[in-house]
Parts: sequence; structure tokens; C-alpha cells
Amino acid sequence: MAKTDSIQTREAQQHLEAIGRQQADLTAKRATLRQQLERMQQEAALGAYPNREQLRAMAEVAVEIDVISAMLPTVDAERAAAELSLEHLRVDELRSEAERKRDQLKELESKTAELLKKLAALELVSYTGSILSSQPAPGLWLDRMTLKPATPWRSIFELVPNNPGAPENVCVPLSRRLRQEIEDLELRALELERQLEQKAVAAAPKPEKVLYRGEFVPADESAETYLARRSRQGDERSFDDRAPTHALLQSAKPVTEPAQRERPVNARDAY
Repeated sequence: MAKTDSIQTREAQQHLEAIGRQQADLTAKRATLRQQLERMQQEAALGAYPNREQLRAMAEVAVEIDVISAMLPTVDAERAAAELSLEHLRVDELRSEAERKRDQLKELESKTAELLKKLAALELVSYTGSILSSQPAPGLWLDRMTLKPATPWRSIFELVPNNPGAPENVCVPLSRRLRQEIEDLELRALELERQLEQKAVAAAPKPEKVLYRGEFVPADESAETYLARRSRQGDERSFDDRAPTHALLQSAKPVTEPAQRERPVNARDAY
């Protein structure tokens, strides 16, 4: 699964790069044609009225500029769609990699569990996976009491590092590394999904008006503008009753049928 996801992601990346090259080529060509058309117009202005061949040549360049200008929004939309598809594939790839490592961890734990049972029988102590969280590196720790090289059987609570802060002081077992890698992959996938949701919200069409207290109100109208407008209309309600917050206006449910009535915001609004 991870290999398939990687191939799909690579193909999507190549597709996006191809669209980017096309967009850059079209933009550069349009800029060149505009310069060419400007030179042709300047040359024509210096002489007599341009002949038909000159007019035809300028018209052809102008049409080509218009065609490219009409194509660029479509290419830009294709690029945005390709970027979105690639980001979704990356989320799937991260989750597939996390699932693969989760299977690896499960298989590893099934083996270490048997060893922990045997060790518990020998030492007369019920061992859990906590003893596999880390291991002091041999030769890099001192006895806390004597500050002499520590004996291997002492626990980390009885030791002090010979070189404080050095990452090699502690050996991290495979199971612990897998857990951390799984967590990192899931967090990256969640962050990408959050970014995708934000992009979707930003790209969604915004309603021009929303229904608020029986009245269609511009969706981007601030509370101050709303108050001033209602005041000019002779609204005598109290300030608290008249003033919607900007956030409330943004969250109001857009409607398409003028006959539809909104649900009261609170009990006081029902009267």
C-alpha cells in the first residue's frame, strides 16, 4: 500500500510540475507578444497609416494575446486542482505509512510479550513494556553516589550522565521509536487535513446576503453599519436588540427563498 501511494504521489507531483511549466510558458509567451505588439504599434505610429499587412499582423498578435489570457485562468484552475489532489494523496500516504508502522509495532510487541512473561517467571516480577521505553547506554553513566562508572544492573534513577545532554546517553528501543514515528505521522496528516479544510472554506462561494431577524442582511455588513442603517429606518429597538455581531452575521444560515423565516437566536428574539 505504501509503495502504491508513493507512486501515485510521484505521478501527481510530476503532473503538477507539468502544469506549472505550461503556466510559466504561457505567461512568458504572453509577455513577449505584448512587447511585440507594443513595438509594432509604435512603428506604425511613426509612419503613415499602416497598410493591411501591418494591421493583419497586429490583429493576429492581439488575438493570440487574448487566447493566452483566456487560457491562463483554466490552467490556473487545473493547477489548483492538481495541488489539492497531491495534498490529499500526501495525507493518504502519511496515514498508510503510520498504519504500516503500527502493524510492525504490533508484530514486535507480540514477540516481546512472550519474552516479558519468561523474564517475569525468572525474576518473580510482573514486567510490562515500560522496561522497553529506554536503556542507559553502557559506559556513559556514573553512579549517583560515588560518581564512578556505574555497574550495568543499576536503574537510571541511581545514575547521572557522564556527558549531560548528549543524545547518545540513552538507547531508544525499536518499539519506542515506532510509537513516536506513528504519532508524528498522524500529527502531520491532521495538520495537512486542517490546511485542506481551511482552503476549502476560503474557496467556497460566500453568500451575498443572509437572513437575520426576518431581514436579508449583507453577509459582510458590520454591526456599526447595521445599526446606522436601522437607525435611518426609524428602528426604535434597544441597542442590544438591534446590534448583531459580525460573527453572528457570518454564521447565519443563507437562504434562497425570501418566504423562509429564520429560527430565533435566543428566547428574547422570539418576542
